[in-house]
Amino acid sequence: MRVWLNVAERFYQLPLSLVGVAIGVALLPRLSTAFQLKDHEDTQGAMDQAIVFALALSLPAAAALMAMPVYLTDGLFARGEFTFADAASSGALLFHYGWGLPAFVLVKILQPAFFARHDTRTPMRFSLISVGVNVVLGVALFYTLGFQGIAVATSVATWITVVQMAVTLARQDAYRP
Repeated sequence: MRVWLNVAERFYQLPLSLVGVAIGVALLPRLSTAFQLKDHEDTQGAMDQAIVFALALSLPAAAALMAMPVYLTDGLFARGEFTFADAASSGALLFHYGWGLPAFVLVKILQPAFFARHDTRTPMRFSLISVGVNVVLGVALFYTLGFQGIAVATSVATWITVVQMAVTLARQDAYRP
C-alpha cells in the first residue's frame, strides 16, 4: 500500500510544484511590496492574477488525474513487481488526489497573502487544523473505505484549509476574489 501512495503522490506533486509553488514564490515579493505601500488595488490584482493562472493550469491537470488515473499509473509504472493490480490501486488513490489538486495549489497561492502581512501564525494554525482533520478523517475513512480513505482525507483536509484561508482573508478585508 505504501508504494501505491508513493506512486499516486508523484502525479499530483508535479503540477503542485510546477504551478502552486512557483506562483506562490513569485507572488510573495509583489504582495509584500503592495502591502508596504498600502496598495490594496495591486494586492487584489496580484492575487486575482495568481489564482486565475493557477486554476487555469491546475484544473486541466486535475481533470486528467481524475479522468484517466489507472492509464497514467499503468503506463508509467507497471513493470516487473509493480503489476496492473498495483497500478489500479494507485489509480484509485490518484483519482481522489485529483479532486484535491486545485486545493493543494490554492493553499500555495493564499499563504503569501498572510506572509506578506507578516502573519505566519494564521496559516500555521490552519495547517495544524488540517493535520488534525487529516489524521482523524484518514483513520476513520481507512476503516470504512479502505486505503482510498487516506487520499480522500488529505483532499478534504486541504479543501478545509482553503476555505479557512479564503474566509479569513475576506473577513480581514485583505482579499476577496
